Amino acid sequence: MRKKSKRNFAAAVLLGVCLATLFVTAVFYNFFSREIMEELATCARLLEQTGALEQEQIEKTGLQFPQYRLTLIDNDGHVWYDNDVEVGGLDNHGNRPEVVKALQEGSGRSIRRSDTLDKSAFYYAVQLSDGSVLRVAKKASSIWKMYKSTLPVIALTAGIILVLCLAVFKKQQEDILKNAKMRQEFTANISHELKTPLTAISGYAELMELRMAAPEDVTRFAGEIHRSAARLLRMINDIIRLSELDAMEPDQVAFSPVPLWQLAQNCVEMLKISAQKHRVTLTLKGSPCWMQGSREMAEEILYNLCDNAIRYNREGGSVTVTVKPVEDKVMLCVEDTGIGIAKEHQTRVFERFYRVDKSRSKETGGTGLGLAIVKHMAAQQGAELMLESEKGQGTQITILFQNMEKSGMIEENEKREV
Repeated sequence: MRKKSKRNFAAAVLLGVCLATLFVTAVFYNFFSREIMEELATCARLLEQTGALEQEQIEKTGLQFPQYRLTLIDNDGHVWYDNDVEVGGLDNHGNRPEVVKALQEGSGRSIRRSDTLDKSAFYYAVQLSDGSVLRVAKKASSIWKMYKSTLPVIALTAGIILVLCLAVFKKQQEDILKNAKMRQEFTANISHELKTPLTAISGYAELMELRMAAPEDVTRFAGEIHRSAARLLRMINDIIRLSELDAMEPDQVAFSPVPLWQLAQNCVEMLKISAQKHRVTLTLKGSPCWMQGSREMAEEILYNLCDNAIRYNREGGSVTVTVKPVEDKVMLCVEDTGIGIAKEHQTRVFERFYRVDKSRSKETGGTGLGLAIVKHMAAQQGAELMLESEKGQGTQITILFQNMEKSGMIEENEKREV
């Protein structure tokens, strides 16, 4: 199927190139023909206006225009002068299209092709004041000769375009297959992820409903149901958020000055209890600075990065949040001393539901969507996202946002917030 699609695509490209070439050549030839006819008409007018067509003058010196063939024809079609051939061997020209039209309308033109010479003869005829006709002619390459001369160029161009198009086609097919695989994986993952907490809720609820749970186990079962429901709710909220981000165009993001340092302070304060629960030290470093972006997205990015760093850490570990201006950017860096990410997983950690350690994710209650949300939000704000990690040594995620220099508006916002 793929080979057939590729052949059809190649045939379509070649046909398109050939048709385009034929069209361009035809347009160029049409323009070329008009230019020659205008040139011939100008020559005829000059000869008529300068008096060079007087019979006595012509018999003495002739008409010295080697680049044109000049023919003088009586109104009955008899040729009495031609600067290219002997008039004695010429037949009556009264039936020539350009001569007929000149006698009827004052001027006429025509193009005739010579198969022998593979050239076209351009003729322009004008009726003079004495009733005779002056015909000016010029030979030029025919359109077929022009087509033949452009064949090597057409072939080379078609080859280059075909190679480029096939490369693009192959890349598109790879992207389509990759996206299809990712959608398939996403569907399988989401089905599994949703099924797990639902199965737990259903199982514990059924035991309680059938009075099969001992009285001392009811509280524990209720707690498990609550935890599974909370995990399910978090997952649904993350899926909805990702769907919103997928549907959002970049110009729909409302950009404004965002006090990133202040948001980082709020986030660290909010997650202190979670850090203490996991026996992890959470600290903030850097200096006050402002970024250009979305406040809501910046808050979500901070929360997801810090929450992940706490969840995937080790007892006695640390999470360091750094916010500071770096040249024309504002840097947000979240560094932890946790389990780290092996090299082979680093290109995939921002995919939906992708987990380096699945058992650890279930223990911590993560949805597997946090970093996917971070990646989408960073991209929506035109930020640069970088990951550095080593298995067993920890992870550092850095995001560079656009720096918003302090202005009167920002100072006013600071005062209002204080």
